[in-house]
Amino acid sequence: MRQIGSLLQLSARYASLKPILELIIASIEPNRIFLLDSPPIPEHGVAGCTEIILAIDMDRTPSKKVLDGFLRLCCTRMQDVILSFHSSQQVEVGLENGHPYYSTHCREEFLVFSASPYRLPKTPEAIFPNLKTEILESYEKNTAKASAFLDNAKQNKKKQTNNLVALMLHQCLEQLYMSIIHALGGDCPKSHNLVKLKTKASKYLPQIRQYIDASTLELLTTTHQSLTAHRFDVDEILDISVLLDEADILLKTVRTIFNKRIEILFGETGSLPLCKPKSIEVDKDEA
Repeated sequence: MRQIGSLLQLSARYASLKPILELIIASIEPNRIFLLDSPPIPEHGVAGCTEIILAIDMDRTPSKKVLDGFLRLCCTRMQDVILSFHSSQQVEVGLENGHPYYSTHCREEFLVFSASPYRLPKTPEAIFPNLKTEILESYEKNTAKASAFLDNAKQNKKKQTNNLVALMLHQCLEQLYMSIIHALGGDCPKSHNLVKLKTKASKYLPQIRQYIDASTLELLTTTHQSLTAHRFDVDEILDISVLLDEADILLKTVRTIFNKRIEILFGETGSLPLCKPKSIEVDKDEA
């Protein structure tokens, strides 16, 4: 039995996180905190990171200034730490209903703090057999569209029709971010803004944050809006050749990151692993 509202025992590798976790608990007062590792993928130049997933009461959410302060702290002092905020109610409902993200990321083996006197809800076992298949099918469907748009962009680059290349690249990245959002978030946002889509996709797959900066995505979104009205030549603001290469690399890298995440969450058996990771030691008795 453990004391409610106290950090669970962390392994030595997470010792550096204890001060920031304690600060988060004191300042934000989350209902629950989960820790999840995303290991580096050296062969693809993908940096590793640790996700701090906060389940918070949205009715008692701190000011945006406070939340932004914690985000900046993680980004500047602990560059390998990613912080995300989620509604406690959404987490619990998601666990009960088999939400693709919450059922896989907010499980008891990743729990390091709980202020709730109640046990963490569990996803019904009957849901798990089809969960991995549904996630993969959704991801493959949208990434196939992204690949098609990228191929189209490459063909138009040979014809030196760069305005059309920009439109195809916008559609490629939109479909790529949507593949992550829909597969892991079960959501289909109606937006063509690549910055917003990347931000939402990064919430579910944080290792993609390092690819294609926000300023480039803003320019590409602007060209998408303007090119449909034939307002200007895209070469005036974008280096299409560089962006085409970046999109190509991103598409391949996202597949690697996504597959690695699925492997971590589901293992090779197609079902969720039954044993908890050695990286986090938890007391199963929450009550």
